[in-house]
Amino acid sequence: MNKTLNRRRFKRYKFDKPVKSSLELVTISYQNENQNIETKDIYIVDMSAGGLRFVSKVEFAVNFLAIYKVHLKLHNREIVLFGKIVRKQKLVKHFFDYGFRFEFNYGEHFK
Repeated sequence: MNKTLNRRRFKRYKFDKPVKSSLELVTISYQNENQNIETKDIYIVDMSAGGLRFVSKVEFAVNFLAIYKVHLKLHNREIVLFGKIVRKQKLVKHFFDYGFRFEFNYGEHFK
């Protein structure tokens, strides 16, 4: 009997079409003078209570010190989420797939 083990803590919701959103680095200590702080476009592919998966043309670093803010609009509601990029995979030339874990302790500090 071959059973696939699901290691996810939360059920994932896959969007019919990727949802255009934006990602912004908010951790001041991680930013340097050569880094552009503007928001970058991302496309959210799926989402759960613990995090989300997105694709982008921008190559972001996987760094557990860097906190990002995601601006998302769903059902005419603006949602702001904080978290860390925990996984990066190159898909095809100039496209990357990312895993993003929510961090709920940062919202009050970066409003």
